[in-house]
Amino acid sequence: MTGQFPDTVDLDGTEYAISAVDGAGLFVAEEHGFRPRFLSSACWRGHICAYAVRDDQLLLDRLTVGLEPYHPTVTLHGRTPRTASRRAHYPGAAIYRDLAMPVPFTGRLLLGAELDLYTQMGFQPAWYYERVIELEVDGGRVDRRTDRSAEMAEVRRRHRDGLTELGHPREHVEGPMPSEADLEDYVTRTFSLDYRYSWPDA
Repeated sequence: MTGQFPDTVDLDGTEYAISAVDGAGLFVAEEHGFRPRFLSSACWRGHICAYAVRDDQLLLDRLTVGLEPYHPTVTLHGRTPRTASRRAHYPGAAIYRDLAMPVPFTGRLLLGAELDLYTQMGFQPAWYYERVIELEVDGGRVDRRTDRSAEMAEVRRRHRDGLTELGHPREHVEGPMPSEADLEDYVTRTFSLDYRYSWPDA
């Protein structure tokens, strides 16, 4: 398996990865007429969202989505896509830029920047990042920002001795062969954006 390319949020000029979601209302490609296909081994879900916070409003700013040949063109927030060239990172993908599309999300987001650890499986949990911001959002409006970097540093201090250099639990690498159920649970958790996985003991 491969580490997955995350959705991101531009916050005050810094790009953060979305490492956990607790809520509803983020962009769902299928709800807008897309049938995403696999982009690469680092993007099994077939699309990548780049959000931005402007004037305390959460917006979808850019969308990259993999589409099958002859997929009908989708107009999104008044924009039509350009097609990525063969030399692009995701050749043939549809790319929507400068969308400034309001997102009606309500809930919490954990955003991470400056990776300290890395796992080659799914998404990186929040405690792998040195800088972590939690956003509380109501109907797309950011009501509160809280710096969680110190809490994540404490989680790393407590848990990193149990990890290999690539972020895999040592018992899955050095100990007895895990059961199929244990492996399935591990993969499911790493591909989730669950708060409990991303911020242990929260």
